[in-house]
Parts: sequence; C-alpha cells; structure tokens
Amino acid sequence: MAGEDRKTPMVGWGEPGYYEDWLVGNRKGFAALRDTIDELLAEEVDTLLPEDCECDFQGLSIGASSSASAEGSASGWLFGAGCLLVLSSFLGLIGLGVWKLVELCVG
Repeated sequence: MAGEDRKTPMVGWGEPGYYEDWLVGNRKGFAALRDTIDELLAEEVDTLLPEDCECDFQGLSIGASSSASAEGSASGWLFGAGCLLVLSSFLGLIGLGVWKLVELCVG
C-alpha cells in the first residue's frame, strides 16, 4: 500500500502486524489529511475530512474529549464501586458462613 497511487484518497489504520499502529494510505489521502489538519489548526473548529476520502475516521477535533470517554470515566468509576460492593458482600457472607460453621462444630 505504501507506493499505491489510487484515484480515491485513502488513509486509515494499518493491518495487524508490522503496520498495526500506523496510519497508512496513499499520497492523495495524506494530502487530504494534511489539508484537513491545516484547516483545523487555522479555524480551531471540528473539521470533517473530504467525503471522497476513504478513511477510518470522519474528522478531526482539537482538545475535544468525546462524550463516550467522558461517560466512560464516570461509568468506569461506578462499575468499580459496584464490583467492590459485590466483592465485599460476597466475602462477608463467606466469613459469616465460616463463623457459623465453627460455632456449630465447637458448640
């Protein structure tokens, strides 16, 4: 794909293996990405990539945290607290059962 020069601009994540964590594409795709980055830096507003560009993403944004990641951190905290509550309850029930078992055996 490195030397590929297709008519359609293309940029995306590489295939698993050597290019797994790379952005790969053709010259027209990287030119479209560069132009979109330049527009984003000049105007500082969310900027969409051209519609004719085959990309793994739709646009670019400066300093925006997606609502999904913001919700993810809140829900992650709630999930952790819920797990801790369930684990504490489970351990408490086991402790209570062991105590009653010892009480029956000794008494």
